[in-house]
Amino acid sequence: MRRHNSGLRRTLSGLLLAGSPFWFATSLAQAASGGDATGDSIVIQALRLDQTKAEAGTDISVIGAEEINRRALSSASQAVAIAPGVTETESGPFGGTSYARIRGAGSGQTLVLVDGVPVNDPSSPGGGFDLSTFDLTDVAQIEVLKGPQSTLWGSDAIGGVISIVTKQPEAGFAWGGLVEGGSFNTWREGATISGGGDRADGRLSAMWRSSDGISKADERDGNTEKDGFDSFSLSGRGGVQIAEGVRADFTGRWTTADIAFDGFPPPNFVLADSNENTKSDERNGSATLTALAFGGRIQNTLQVTRMEIDRKNYDTGVETSRNKGDQTGYRYSGQVKVAAGQTLGFGVEREESSANGSDASTNSLFALYEWSPVKRLTLTGGVRYDDDDRYGSATTGKLAASWQATEALRFRATWGQGFMAPTIFQSTYICSFCGLTEPNADLKAATSNAYDAGVDWTIGSAVISLTAFQQKTKNLIDFSYTAGYDNISLAKQSGVDASIRVPVARWLTVQGGYAYINGKDGFGADLPRVPLNSGDLELIVTPMARLTGSLAVRYTDDQSDGFGPRVKGWSRTDLSAGWEFSPGFEVYGRIENLFDVHYQEIGGYGTPGVSGLVGIRLRK
Repeated sequence: MRRHNSGLRRTLSGLLLAGSPFWFATSLAQAASGGDATGDSIVIQALRLDQTKAEAGTDISVIGAEEINRRALSSASQAVAIAPGVTETESGPFGGTSYARIRGAGSGQTLVLVDGVPVNDPSSPGGGFDLSTFDLTDVAQIEVLKGPQSTLWGSDAIGGVISIVTKQPEAGFAWGGLVEGGSFNTWREGATISGGGDRADGRLSAMWRSSDGISKADERDGNTEKDGFDSFSLSGRGGVQIAEGVRADFTGRWTTADIAFDGFPPPNFVLADSNENTKSDERNGSATLTALAFGGRIQNTLQVTRMEIDRKNYDTGVETSRNKGDQTGYRYSGQVKVAAGQTLGFGVEREESSANGSDASTNSLFALYEWSPVKRLTLTGGVRYDDDDRYGSATTGKLAASWQATEALRFRATWGQGFMAPTIFQSTYICSFCGLTEPNADLKAATSNAYDAGVDWTIGSAVISLTAFQQKTKNLIDFSYTAGYDNISLAKQSGVDASIRVPVARWLTVQGGYAYINGKDGFGADLPRVPLNSGDLELIVTPMARLTGSLAVRYTDDQSDGFGPRVKGWSRTDLSAGWEFSPGFEVYGRIENLFDVHYQEIGGYGTPGVSGLVGIRLRK
């Protein structure tokens, strides 16, 4: 795939390099002061009620398309790391497996949605979702709901939710495209068409990414073999207005990737160069029918969701393993405007999962109620009942409050419960080298309780947000050399996260996020890959119309790697900038790791030194 249009690449490369004197000063032009700086008026789709961020009470971070473009980000793994309280780690760059942890919860405890479709991998041991190959071209916003959200979404949301929302089709006809090239022969090319009228609309995007890469195992440990990757994504969404108040919507996404990685070859069985690669094929989509009744007071929604994954691993061209899974969801949900300031949401769901020859299913009921007893106060409560065919039933609840005390101060608080059934892999795994002949029959579901309280303070044009949280998870599932997967862990997380946005001058805005997460297991040891301190600080410079620059510093403390030595803390500086030559024609660029810092996100896995990219974007 990497050579699929080398002639076009050579032509575009020459064009782009011809502009190299200013490439480091260019990225996608975006007005730093444009849009809603706080995001309070944004409707959060993952809340399952038509609530804005300000009404929710839940601690939510939103990464929008403007920020993604300003920083010249390409993958979801890069974007979610911006949110305070979210830590992201990659097992090597350029397609290395990337998982996100919210407030220190394990990667498998974070539910990832794409346009409302759960996409967590049912065939993987922990059930997490690999963010590394998810391209951001057609993404409108990424919503991060922190803390247990099982009342809204069931089992996998015990630690939080990452909801990726793609762009809606535009009215009329529109098209666009981009091409960018950079270090390590890295290329990204894509195209989008969109159209809409009174009765129907649609959007279709295609994206190619490839790189020669660097060694996944750190080059400073003597590993020199490059581990590259190729990926292709095709995504779309559309809808038809069947009749007044009745609409059908469809979404779909297909991603295929071929990623080289390093393993633990004999005779030393330590991370080192190896001739291994993985080929994955992922599909997800949904069909939704929405019907309004009683003058729009009641909204009825029927939905079917589907995700499939097929992943094969190879060593020197010989297939060594294969993981295949799928998940189908059937949902009915309703929303009723009970009275002024009161909304009832409810639903019935069934989820069927299959992985490597084993099956699981869950039937669920939920109800949510939003009530505004007085102006500026919003209370939300919910309850959910899940019945897992393997591990029985669980009931979870959630309460949230948001109070706009003054024009400058908003207080919010949330209490929530979580529930997570063991994954299919965990419930069927037989640890033969532990001397076992059958899976652990005593495995139980994990449960959690969490509280948080926060304040949003507006001072002129500046906005400061601060949230304190505490979470406790019981019966956390982990690996044991005596029982395979077992309920051996207790996890406690407490801390604060904060964000700030300050327009210092007409041409300069400072924004950033910080998190302090004290994560411990039942023995008092640090939770793996949870730094005590982490943060992101960005200076947004707009010296003139259509020219925008961004200088961002990402920092993370040293952290436990679960085994072996601790991973040292690090900070990395990235520079991006953009120039809109004319409406619809943009040039952008990015320098990553500006000061060539050597660091590791996971012990033994390398990261690139100073590197860069330059690209052009067209939109008509």
